[in-house]
Amino acid sequence: MKRGNKINTNSIIPKTLKQLHTFESVIQSRMNYSGMLGESYGGNRDLYQALGYDKKLTYQSYYNMFKREDIGKTLIEKLPKTCWTNPPIVTDEQPDSAFENSFEEFAKKYSLYSLLFRADKLMGLGVYGVLFLGFNDVKSSDLSTEVLSSASLELLYMQPYSSEAAKIHSVEMDAGNPRFGLPLLYQISVQNSYNSLQGTTVINTTPILVHYSRIIHLVEDPLENLIEGTPRLEAIYNRIQDTRKILGGSAEMFWRNGVPGKVAKAEKDYTLGQTDKDDLQKQFDEYENNLRRWLTVQGVEVSNLETAIQDPKSFLDSQMNIISIVTGIPKRILMGSERGELASDQDQDAWNDLISNRQEEQCGPCFLRPLIDKLIEYGILDTPHNETYMINWPILISIGEKDKSEIALNRARTVKEYVISGSEMVVPVDIFLKNELGYNQAQIAEIDRLRPDMPYLSPDNPEGENIVEEEVTEPIMTRGTKK
Repeated sequence: MKRGNKINTNSIIPKTLKQLHTFESVIQSRMNYSGMLGESYGGNRDLYQALGYDKKLTYQSYYNMFKREDIGKTLIEKLPKTCWTNPPIVTDEQPDSAFENSFEEFAKKYSLYSLLFRADKLMGLGVYGVLFLGFNDVKSSDLSTEVLSSASLELLYMQPYSSEAAKIHSVEMDAGNPRFGLPLLYQISVQNSYNSLQGTTVINTTPILVHYSRIIHLVEDPLENLIEGTPRLEAIYNRIQDTRKILGGSAEMFWRNGVPGKVAKAEKDYTLGQTDKDDLQKQFDEYENNLRRWLTVQGVEVSNLETAIQDPKSFLDSQMNIISIVTGIPKRILMGSERGELASDQDQDAWNDLISNRQEEQCGPCFLRPLIDKLIEYGILDTPHNETYMINWPILISIGEKDKSEIALNRARTVKEYVISGSEMVVPVDIFLKNELGYNQAQIAEIDRLRPDMPYLSPDNPEGENIVEEEVTEPIMTRGTKK
């Protein structure tokens, strides 16, 4: 495809009345299905209506839940935040690798993992998210042309968008095309909002068509196709609404019943005149508003109404248990107890497993690898050795202080045995550090840098004692074999 050419293919855009009716029928069938949620007994009972659940959920529903509901915000952010704050090492396992150096510089320049955290959140709010790559190959706002690799091509910026802001404009419908069923063009609504001098918020929205080569399509938990996934809050939306009822209802219950109501009953053979009623009403109002703390009444008996305030904890726990089951997030981790003494080792291990699985199955294949592959293709990143690279995520292990001490002691003993036995003549130091101690390339490089300053160890002097610095001509732990 030549630069500047527009998309001209079998794209799924309704052009005739028949196609439009087909689209309408598909949309209507989905709406009818959502309208049947909660119905039983042939439609005579509607649980969703009785319980106040929303039947039709839109992007705006999830967005509002994220913005205004504490649990909704936590469920959108919890997994992505933990995943991207423990970033991987991207390597082709070559010393002084040009690919690794270019990727590290790229990640630092664009605050990559912070950007991916934002994209992950936006993806979770809707059925997909996109990462828009802004290159310098267009002279105007026309971004509907394919990106072509060239020596002058540069990446200027990256911007994440939600499925609400990045609509799919057309889809490849040629069954013989490798991109069959995948988007060709996106329509991205670029919003610029600011506060005017008049104190009003002005929002300017500019729709632009963007070619798929400028987009990283992000989707989680897809079903029939790879375009749309499942919003992160969809399966637990009702439970979040229930927690809202419990928490809001308990607050209202306390507000109404925390201070007992009062009832005034006229004594036998006493009749309240209008003046007495007005005076009593005035005293009640002043008492309720803390203007007075006593009542002066005559011929009237004032007593407190009985109140019943229930602890909502057990009701809330029931909802949080279901949310934990559906999301896989241990309840005490979800509620923030991992910072204290309440989270057990089993909870932390389960949480670490969940994070590790998501990093390996979602963050790497769906976020990082498509982005890195595209940047290598366009020459933004150097080509890795043998055109192969690995994404190594950190191992998440929950250990206590005692375990840490034992691990450090065992490592020290292993290193000592390796040195005094002369094993470096058979197994090079770098291989030993990588395979036996599990160090990564950056840690090995740091050890190499500091190694000349370490005490001289040998089989005759395993503790490194009584060595004069000038007499040390070469440390025993060097690359390759000992001279």
